[in-house]
Amino acid sequence: MSRRVTIKDVALEAGVSVGLVSRVLNGGHCGPPLCDRIVRTVKRLNYVPDPYARAVRSGLKGCLGILVSSGSRQNSFWLEDLLVNLLEAVSAASFRSILQFIEISDPLPGCRKISQFVDGLVLIGHLGEEFPEYLRDYCHVPAITYWEDLQYDKGLSLEVDVADGMRQMAEHLYKHGHREVGVVGADYRMNQQESDAFLHYFRQFVPDYSAERIIRSGDPFSFGEAGYHRTLQMLDRFPRTSALLYLSDSLAFGGINALHSRRLRVPDEISVGSFDNSFWASSYMPALTSLGFNYSVLAGTLVGCLLDQIGGKTPDTSQPLQVHFFQRNSVQSLH
Repeated sequence: MSRRVTIKDVALEAGVSVGLVSRVLNGGHCGPPLCDRIVRTVKRLNYVPDPYARAVRSGLKGCLGILVSSGSRQNSFWLEDLLVNLLEAVSAASFRSILQFIEISDPLPGCRKISQFVDGLVLIGHLGEEFPEYLRDYCHVPAITYWEDLQYDKGLSLEVDVADGMRQMAEHLYKHGHREVGVVGADYRMNQQESDAFLHYFRQFVPDYSAERIIRSGDPFSFGEAGYHRTLQMLDRFPRTSALLYLSDSLAFGGINALHSRRLRVPDEISVGSFDNSFWASSYMPALTSLGFNYSVLAGTLVGCLLDQIGGKTPDTSQPLQVHFFQRNSVQSLH
């Protein structure tokens, strides 16, 4: 087994001090001939800095925690896409990662367990209104989330802008001849924001479009079951519906099963759009026209802003996270 190349090996080979090699690797400056020699030596020896040794020298643990609400684990098709990209982003930053799921009803054990190992936390999903108190009392490390409120002195919540994505979805449906569009969502804040944006933009094309075509509650079900039953409710109330927009992929999953029960084929007899842009949506046949995130960009932004917080820098949050429009095959023209 070959021995790991160390910074001392690089310094010896380049004929310079260890301190000078360290300075160059950390973005410092020295004269061009020496700097070029050090860079060439690093490449020739295939030297990779040890992130754990760096963490010890900086007083950091070299580890980021990813906390996920148990509700998101059970009902969010997008979660795998985001987690894979988060793990890659953390690794690319030369940090380790700990992934842990948190029960909203009893988050204390999870907070205590992870607090001693991490320099910062990425929070995914709704963890409850009392969760910031546990962060203050048991972790008190920088934390970041998106689309959720985070009342925490070391916390940062990134804003999400759904407007342009919803405008493109409304325009896409209208251009394909759809006027009688149903919207199926759930009774929580993000879906309210999404449905309000769709209503605003679709009325620019169809001024008399009725808000009654948006169903977000009225039954005891959640997620897939809600999508199934609210789709049937929509079809019973508005039998001429030509297109359905689901405000999450889990709702779309249940809704498409409801369409199958009515012998309606997608997109030949009814068109479908969805929100999340999960792997399921892009892999379904026909692939669903979607709104959602580029999960690689989202993960990189979350990790980058968190590392800025940890390092005492001011994260650049001047631009909200954008929801993108992905045109696929589940919307068919009525013309």
